[in-house]
Amino acid sequence: MIPTVEQEPLCEERVYGMRPSSIVPNISVFNGVVITLTIPFVGAMVDYSPWRRSLGYYSAAVVVFTNFLQIFVSAETWFLICIVQVPCFMAYYSHLLCVYAYIPELTDDADEMAAVMGPAKAVEVISILIFFGLIAVSGATICPSLEEDFYGKAVCEARVAQTLSCIVGVGFFYQSWKLFSERPAVQSLPGGETVEGKSLTKASSMLCGQAFRQIWGTLCELQTDFPMTARFLIAYAFWESASNAILTLSTTYIRLVLKIDSIVVIGAILLVTNIIGALLTGKFGPKLGMRRVIMGCLLADCLVCVLLMSMLRGPDDQMWAYVLMLPLGLVMGSMYTAQRAHYAVFIPGGREAELMGFFMFAGQVISWAPMLVFSVINEATNDMSLAFPILVVFYVIAAVIFSTVDHQKNHECIEPTLNRRVRASRRYAGGGASDGAAGG
Repeated sequence: MIPTVEQEPLCEERVYGMRPSSIVPNISVFNGVVITLTIPFVGAMVDYSPWRRSLGYYSAAVVVFTNFLQIFVSAETWFLICIVQVPCFMAYYSHLLCVYAYIPELTDDADEMAAVMGPAKAVEVISILIFFGLIAVSGATICPSLEEDFYGKAVCEARVAQTLSCIVGVGFFYQSWKLFSERPAVQSLPGGETVEGKSLTKASSMLCGQAFRQIWGTLCELQTDFPMTARFLIAYAFWESASNAILTLSTTYIRLVLKIDSIVVIGAILLVTNIIGALLTGKFGPKLGMRRVIMGCLLADCLVCVLLMSMLRGPDDQMWAYVLMLPLGLVMGSMYTAQRAHYAVFIPGGREAELMGFFMFAGQVISWAPMLVFSVINEATNDMSLAFPILVVFYVIAAVIFSTVDHQKNHECIEPTLNRRVRASRRYAGGGASDGAAGG
């Protein structure tokens, strides 16, 4: 007889008023809300100031420092380490926003963008795999005496991982940001004001006010002048919130319900299949069409969620967890490449930095919602399998909205603006940023 969640109930004890299975999701809810409020301000810094590169440097430094603090994780400090996750994630998403603002400058061609993003994702994941290998070897070398004590060994390996993260992060962040060049402010503040020469307090006040005015103004403008861009971003908000949640919820589910102590193999499967999915999309996506790739990924995500709920019911189903990570990883790698490459065709010329920031904002604005719904249901039922139907609802909403995006209408709206795109002078005659502004 196959064990079920009801036959092997999860822990009924509570920590700080929560079930243990709700702690990680609740941290994600809090992080999601904080990041949603932070991204507009960071986006305003990228768009209305010449500080994009400096912000990248400083956010990278905060990421390294907060990871350094996590070296001291223990049974006594775990709650403080949970609190440290907030500035860590704020810095991380600020850093991503600075990096993403450079992406549309790579090329104006959607097919070429897909060909670039696929291998780039593959290199990223290969680097993560190598890093995982370093952690595994280092952990086995430094923590062998704790083999019989799983939690003691896990803490030791976590400390080793965080130490390596700091060492590697310092070197790579420093070298990477040497390769990025400065960018001038893309837009002026109302009245032609700039933040240059202003005190930090004054500049922050100006940017904070402009940040939320810009969010509202951009929403209204997109809905009026570029409605297909707005529709794409709404669909993206739903599927990205589900995709962010599926990793957290599935790994927590696997450990607590299936009783798989280590998720190293699960992580390795996801990373390898991410590479394969990204490379396949980079190669075949332009031929199939990124719209078809994204719609296929959304439908595949729904199917995987249904299979996760129906096939993973207890410790006897551990093998199916490894099997189901294969399609999940492929879909994640494909979607990552397709959504970024496809979004490039929805960005009006001259609005690259602003709308890449808006892309990140859309990806976070409801990222907390699936986790919050799950946490409420989990607190009431103590049944973690109910997480997966929640995710299906978000994927279905995204698919319905995305199916209404008219790509021909989008092309008609975007085409007149492409001569204003950075580096667009290679393909479009006329204005645009100067070579100096475009970067070195």
